[in-house]
Parts: sequence; C-alpha cells; structure tokens
Amino acid sequence: MSRVTWKKIKKVQKPLWNLELEINDRSDVESEFGTAYLNDFPKGFDVKEDLHEDLNTCDKCEVIVNTWNELTWQGDCVDSYHKCMGDYDAVCDTCFVELGGE
Repeated sequence: MSRVTWKKIKKVQKPLWNLELEINDRSDVESEFGTAYLNDFPKGFDVKEDLHEDLNTCDKCEVIVNTWNELTWQGDCVDSYHKCMGDYDAVCDTCFVELGGE
C-alpha cells in the first residue's frame, strides 16, 4: 500500500500548478510528501504529468529526482558511457556512487 494518497497529491497540485509552489528536485518532493520513492506513491502516478516535467526516477532505486541535476545518464559516446551503470539508462547520484561511478 502506498504512503502518499491521491488526496495529498491533488492538494499539492493546486498551488503547484498556480505557480504558488515549486517542486523541482528530490528535496522538494520529500518536503511535500515525506518521501521521494516512487513505490510510496499510488498506482498510476506519473511524476512528469502529476508533478513536474523536469522530474524523473532513478532506474535502480526509483527515487524521484530532477532529470537534469540529480541523474547520471548512460550516454552513447566514450565521454558519457559509464560501464558501472550496466543496463541502467539513468541513476541518481547515490546509486551512481554505489555502482562504482566517480
């Protein structure tokens, strides 16, 4: 069972979409919901559609983070390819370090 309810999400969406509230990264999600792990949100919840288009989830631990600042992406070229990431396309900073990234 999820810890975050649709009722709580709807309560946050109104000020968020009226630009009275910003949820741009993991700390903002944790501040508003008490958790940033996708598995604590209800089934059918889509972080990009229901909160903010700049949010995404780590492929390894499923924490909600900022796409541009809090994820390491697996690239196709030598400078952006990370062997330690294996089959993951994007991992949060914590998981990247755990996987052996620098």
